[in-house]
Amino acid sequence: MGIRGLGVVALTALMVASGCTKGREVGRPSTRPTPTHTTMPQGDPKHLSQDARRVVSAACKMPAAWVERVWRGWDPGPARGYDLSVVPHPPNWMGSVTDTSHSGPYPFLQQIPLVFYGPRYVVTGDVKVRREVTIADVAPTTAELLDFDFPPRDSRPITEVLKPNAPRPKLIVTALIDGGGWNVLDRWTGRWPEIASLMKRGANVKGVIAGSSPSITPAIHTNMSTGAFPRRHGITAIKIRTDNGHLTDAFVPYTTYTKLDRTDPTANTDITTLGDLYDLETNNDALVGMVSPGLLQFGMMSMGAGIDGADQDVAAILNDEEQFSTNPRFYSLPDYVSDVPGPESELDAVDRSDGRLDGLWHDHSMPPVDATPAFAPWENRIMQALIDREGFGDDDTPDLFYVNYKAPDKTGHAYNMISDEEGEVVSSVDGAVGDMIRWLDRNVGRRNYVFILTADHGQTPLDGGGWPIRPTELTEDLNARFDSVSDDRGLVQDTSATTLFIDRKEVHANGIEPEELAMWLMRYTIGANVDEGDAFPPDYGGREDEVIYDAVIPGRLVDDVYEECGPRH
Repeated sequence: MGIRGLGVVALTALMVASGCTKGREVGRPSTRPTPTHTTMPQGDPKHLSQDARRVVSAACKMPAAWVERVWRGWDPGPARGYDLSVVPHPPNWMGSVTDTSHSGPYPFLQQIPLVFYGPRYVVTGDVKVRREVTIADVAPTTAELLDFDFPPRDSRPITEVLKPNAPRPKLIVTALIDGGGWNVLDRWTGRWPEIASLMKRGANVKGVIAGSSPSITPAIHTNMSTGAFPRRHGITAIKIRTDNGHLTDAFVPYTTYTKLDRTDPTANTDITTLGDLYDLETNNDALVGMVSPGLLQFGMMSMGAGIDGADQDVAAILNDEEQFSTNPRFYSLPDYVSDVPGPESELDAVDRSDGRLDGLWHDHSMPPVDATPAFAPWENRIMQALIDREGFGDDDTPDLFYVNYKAPDKTGHAYNMISDEEGEVVSSVDGAVGDMIRWLDRNVGRRNYVFILTADHGQTPLDGGGWPIRPTELTEDLNARFDSVSDDRGLVQDTSATTLFIDRKEVHANGIEPEELAMWLMRYTIGANVDEGDAFPPDYGGREDEVIYDAVIPGRLVDDVYEECGPRH
């Protein structure tokens, strides 16, 4: 019989006994230590220190939904207690003048499409659900299609999209448009007719959000596959602080960085994905595959052979040489993938789009392939070769395949979502979606598969009037105000779009508390964030006294803010 049909309790016991989880949660609440506080008991505001009460009061001016998204996206624990969770006043962002970030709890970044297509398995038309729906609900909904008992986590199946008494599909393909949130699609209305058609022919779920903040690639992809949020699965952003206090990157062990053969999808992922559990449940009979533009998308499929008893799932990952390869420690990739036609013909067409073959796209040099309209068609060819030749959808055991269409996000960072380049890559992804549906109809069978389409986040437009928060200037100003110790350390170890990683030892050496830093930053203005020798940008004239942040919360107070002013359930 294998593991199938044993149920969640028996499956959990079997996996724990056999060491399958390597200490990770399978169908149980997280066993991570709860945050410890030096100033107050958790969730009891009347016992907060005066500065902590001020922090909580200031953070509670945010909408309750924002508070909840920040709480969901924070990984609790003492190691992160002094780090500062920052919420820029929208549409301000942490970054450069041209490269906007997309991390935050705001609706324009959170709202994403979600479509289920499969004439035999899902309903047709707009689907309105009488509860909050997040991308985390994709995992349990996929499990329902598989007739698989997915463990209860932070999500629920969207049963409203499912036809009753439908059989199991032979293949479920989940496609995620990176940076393809609703504000990007709305900006380029008319450039995605294939997706619009799919929304009419499938179940178009309304009002879906990413569900947690930071709204960033590794975190939201892992939400989708685990049915949980970062405070449980541990992947909060690109840069994270581990439980032992070290800074590293998502899916990368401490001191190990971006080389493909050194990455580890299990390094800082705390719970299993649907792909992990389902593969084990079928005794590895199910095929699980992925086409990924890089390492930050590891969380969308599985940990492969990183789970004891699991096999090497198929993973084609774009490397620094712009070739698809894999990490053989955890995944497999057939040699024939190197024979699949590359993106050269599409790149040539992109080059010729201005009427000249001159190595330029619009008025600039050709960017990396995954920031061009050439990338999505190439991803499709890789995916189609793997599905066809590896036998995905060929037998009665349903298989899973995942793909990330990267170009809208990469192009948005390079040229911004309002650029003509963005409109062109949106069109290219739309064409790839239509091509994939037609290919699946021909090669798997129109009534044999389900295609799920979603996105991880929206993007920040340059024409929204936001201030590009300059992290170097902010760090220098913070040190000038609070760091009086003569050493070679500063108060801030590193920064990300939504976190200031604070040096706990330096804070202690200066005799201050993180709440003091938070309250000072809550008064930090646009004018203060300009280098002393620079002229104030004329486009922001009259805005010198605007505060930059809506909230700055020490990690040890995130739970207290949520308890005080998060949504009441």
